[in-house]
Amino acid sequence: MDINAKPDYQQWSEEDFASDVDVQAMPCISRYIYRTLLQKGFVYKTRPDLPADERMLWKLAQCEDIEMWNKYKGPVLEKFEKDFVDGVEVLYQKRLREDWQKLVDKRLEMSNAGKTASAARWNKEPIEKPKVTQKELDPFDYIPKECFKIFNIGAGNEHWYKNSLKGLIKNYGRGKVCEAFDIWASHQTSISKDPIQKFCKDAPSYIDNAVVKENSELDDLCVSLYKIGNKTVEGKYRNLLNTLLTEFSLQEVERAYKKFIKDKDDFDMKMAVKNFSEGGGRTIILANREAELKERQIEESMVVLTEQARLKVEQELEAAREIIEEEL
Repeated sequence: MDINAKPDYQQWSEEDFASDVDVQAMPCISRYIYRTLLQKGFVYKTRPDLPADERMLWKLAQCEDIEMWNKYKGPVLEKFEKDFVDGVEVLYQKRLREDWQKLVDKRLEMSNAGKTASAARWNKEPIEKPKVTQKELDPFDYIPKECFKIFNIGAGNEHWYKNSLKGLIKNYGRGKVCEAFDIWASHQTSISKDPIQKFCKDAPSYIDNAVVKENSELDDLCVSLYKIGNKTVEGKYRNLLNTLLTEFSLQEVERAYKKFIKDKDDFDMKMAVKNFSEGGGRTIILANREAELKERQIEESMVVLTEQARLKVEQELEAAREIIEEEL
């Protein structure tokens, strides 16, 4: 596994980006340039850093020309610092490096797990299973620790989440709540605060087994939608898209999303993923299917009418030939 390989998609917190006071103070075009460079940082060859050469930066920022870059680059460059990596001068942003390190750590973890499993198979030694079962876990101890381990953030207001957890434990039991948290956490891509409160809100659907198993095409769909609309899909919206994939094909969802965001401005795009996932997508797909059905029905009717017209012409020609033969 190449731990520095270009990732399929980038973890992105729109809330963190929008709440940055420096970002809020930027002119609109500078803000667009900054966002673009942050996203290019994960895919350019110097990842997660950017080249310090401004002859390349203005192109990576997708500016129309160097004049546009020079006009709006000021507040953007203030968000980066210079460094030397392998003798090459680069620009880096602290959050980008932190996010990249998390990705590298995850890749190393997966690689090591694969090597351990492979070694165990070749040596015919079973992989040791955890001795502690979910039933033995204490949600008040287990879940806050897992929040910090998985999301690298605190559990939130203890008074609030303890009351919520108490209700879940009373209704479902300790083991079910811990199991549900593990499943829920695996579906989240980015959480900035109050993770347990968010879990408690979603928990009943996970505990009641209402969450559909993740579709193998879900990651491909999320990457595709990001390329189409430049918006990440995460959290419960990712789960809602997963549900869509149980009913419709990936291609149908992609076509619907393109139609859904057509002519939307930047303001409308802020809620595009939410509105599409929560019903807009399904409505468009069903409308597309109905339109396609009507189109097929029209085509079939045309085929029938064409065949009937052909038969009628043949009959008329045959009758004309018979008349001509009689006259002769």
